[in-house]
Amino acid sequence: MKVGLTIGVRRLPQDARPMQELYQDCLETAVLAEELGWDQLWMPEHHASDLWAPAPLALLTAIAARTSQIRLGTYVVLLGLHNPLRMAEDIATVDLVSNGRFDFAVGGGGQQAECDLFGIPTTETFGRTYEALTIIERCFTEDHFSHHGKYFRFDNVTFSPKAVQHPYPPIWVAAMGPQSAKRAARRGYGFAAGLGRAHEVYVDAWKASGRDPQDMRISSVVAVGMPVTQHPPHRSRRAALPHRALASGLRAGTRRCLPYAAERM
Repeated sequence: MKVGLTIGVRRLPQDARPMQELYQDCLETAVLAEELGWDQLWMPEHHASDLWAPAPLALLTAIAARTSQIRLGTYVVLLGLHNPLRMAEDIATVDLVSNGRFDFAVGGGGQQAECDLFGIPTTETFGRTYEALTIIERCFTEDHFSHHGKYFRFDNVTFSPKAVQHPYPPIWVAAMGPQSAKRAARRGYGFAAGLGRAHEVYVDAWKASGRDPQDMRISSVVAVGMPVTQHPPHRSRRAALPHRALASGLRAGTRRCLPYAAERM
């Protein structure tokens, strides 16, 4: 089992700091996470709100340039809102800058306000997500291809650059329902919604597809609150001591007490 944490740029109502400072704090937190020995750092995507950053792959590319060991991933990209060719280019960029440390986790849809913002009906996000994943895979496994699907149409695609990881970075799906869980398992994707209501559906579908259970990649998330202080805990090495204590405790065995953490099993 490996242990990671999910971070993001969040402006809470009581926080009056300028946005650029929040982004810098996010980058510093990521560097500290590597120093403390976390295995993975995940980042979410949300739109139309200061509570979350809208471009996780851009931030992960910046983090990749500042780190060398910790794996980096999305948790999760709202893939149904994106052009899959552009997303494949961003995936390749993060994987290249990180030298093969990127994991790509997606969700089937965004909130109603997010879908409205991009002009995409919520009823289409599930289908768009899996069709987009098919296109992204083809970007990394074929030199030239055309795609004529329900939601996307591309002719004579020549994709570059390719990723470091072969054939492409690991794909995870936050499959909350049985239909998505079955499809994710049949395609060999990691399950980014472990211990949820579709957990057993995913496991059974994985086995039914003839795949080795030892190859399953399952993550679960545990949210843990931390006290708010006048000075953010990552602003100095002395103030980082509580984080170091938490990391030591996790390494000693209490690995389920994670701040916004994803466990990879």
